Amino acid sequence: MEDSGRYKPQEPGSASEAEVESAGGAVARAGGSQTPGAQHLEPRLGADDGRLPGTLDSRSESLPGSSGEPALEREIVVAALPAGATESGRRVDIAVRAFVPWLLAILVLGAALRVIGVNWDSNQHLHPDERFLTMVTTAIQLPASLDLYLDSSRSPMSPYNQRFGFYVYGTLPLYLVKIVGLWLKQSGYDEVTLLGRVASALFDTLTILMVVLIGRKLYGITVGLLGAALYAVAVLPIQLSHFYAVDTFASFFAMLAFYFAIGIERGGHKRFYLLSGLALGLAVGSKVSAGSVALVIGLAAGVRLWRAWQRYRQTADEPRLWMDATRIVLGLAAAGIVAFFTFRVVQPITFQGPGIFGILPNPTWIGNMVEISDLQSGARDFPPGHQWTNRTPIVFPLTNMVVWGMGLPLGIAAWAGVVFAAYELIWRRKLAHLLPIAFVAAVFLYQGTQWVPSMRYFVGIYPFLCLLAGYGLLAVWGWAARHAEATGAWRALRVAARSAAPVVLFLTAVWAAAFVTVYTRPHSRVEASRWIYANVPKGSVIANEHWDDGLPLRVDGKDGFGGWYTGIELTNYDEDTPEKLDKLVQKLAAGKSS
Repeated sequence: MEDSGRYKPQEPGSASEAEVESAGGAVARAGGSQTPGAQHLEPRLGADDGRLPGTLDSRSESLPGSSGEPALEREIVVAALPAGATESGRRVDIAVRAFVPWLLAILVLGAALRVIGVNWDSNQHLHPDERFLTMVTTAIQLPASLDLYLDSSRSPMSPYNQRFGFYVYGTLPLYLVKIVGLWLKQSGYDEVTLLGRVASALFDTLTILMVVLIGRKLYGITVGLLGAALYAVAVLPIQLSHFYAVDTFASFFAMLAFYFAIGIERGGHKRFYLLSGLALGLAVGSKVSAGSVALVIGLAAGVRLWRAWQRYRQTADEPRLWMDATRIVLGLAAAGIVAFFTFRVVQPITFQGPGIFGILPNPTWIGNMVEISDLQSGARDFPPGHQWTNRTPIVFPLTNMVVWGMGLPLGIAAWAGVVFAAYELIWRRKLAHLLPIAFVAAVFLYQGTQWVPSMRYFVGIYPFLCLLAGYGLLAVWGWAARHAEATGAWRALRVAARSAAPVVLFLTAVWAAAFVTVYTRPHSRVEASRWIYANVPKGSVIANEHWDDGLPLRVDGKDGFGGWYTGIELTNYDEDTPEKLDKLVQKLAAGKSS
């Protein structure tokens, strides 16, 4: 589809989607008679069919819808050539060969960081959400038929029918771990936890791959690889990959939906609508809040519609406008239907059933969602929610993300990349930024203003923050390439600019390496329990707060409150009243007298 004038939206595989791939000094092959000011590059690795389509020239730099950043990629190509080298009669063929090894190295590194110390708590089940999911996973049973599976009132796969009246997580991760556990004969309580952790790590490793694929579509392989490397060593995703929880499953399927949404925005083929709907249903079936990626699908279709309108303004071809608009609307409807019935299948507890068309909402599930919404908003008092009191919206989650979830180097680079991309989107009309910027802004602004701005609620935007960090860092690299002859203070600035990407990646990797050491040594609560057994006389009285796992734990064959010690529980989260004080004093006195 083409429009006249400065703006020419391009279809996938069109000339303006050329990507010059480079990784770690690896550069796509360039042909022809060229100098550092060359306008033509002939890459080989394609976006969809094994070849890089198209030609880079000065015109493509202004195309806001192009999938790569030609000027930036060209600067990296030129910067990698030997000083004074010309390209007459030869080709530089590096990136095509280097891409797969770099990708494999990133995936192996990311996977290793995510599985190291998988049994970090020595089978003590110290993560409360994970412990709950393990209990539910071991309790549910495979149904005898599909009809039974889809009938919420009778299904043995429903947590509600296994004495768990409150369940607000997605069931897809639960079912996957259950089925794989039965297949591997690893369905015991401890085995399920470890299997769930490995599955969580696997899905987050797949998310690393999705960062490469999405980055390649939007900005080129170089940015995709750098973004994936940054995500591979980002600390929060590494931490969440060590838990059997639903976050990493949801992130992967949301990334998959995002990837297909790019296909809607670029080409609009019906398969992208169907696949994006499928991925959306799987994402919501993993975690309901992952449905926010539906915004991206709708926005991608909106871009297609806008382009159709722009062409109509140029051609006055009204029948074509109506045909395009009808295709887009029908495509969105198809995506919605596929998403809905995918969700119906992977999360049957949301519906009453029976049968695939038994789609009346399950009152129990609806009640659970209302309750969790009240807890998340602070409308209902809940001891674990007390920690969020007087937290500054936006500032608190942003600080946690930059300082802890990513580390200062990556955190600063990520948000600087967001600002830079937003600038290019608004002032240069670079539409490649539209989908990631819209998704990051929507999720961060919504979650960042909620009563519970937990760090893990933002993990879904980490891949895009890392991708935009990579984009910004390579833009800085490109600036340095343009100022190769700089002297004095400008030369020092150029050196700093060329060092930015490797320095940020290195420092983030150091932070990740330091962080994962917590998984390579005994957990502090396990060690504290051993110390208690060794130093506190048997028969002593030990007080613990409620809403906590009391110490000592059951370790080394010793059961702290099964004969070793007398335990008392202090209800410290009760309202601070004289009655509370009297109650605590009485409990302590009773413990002392015993």
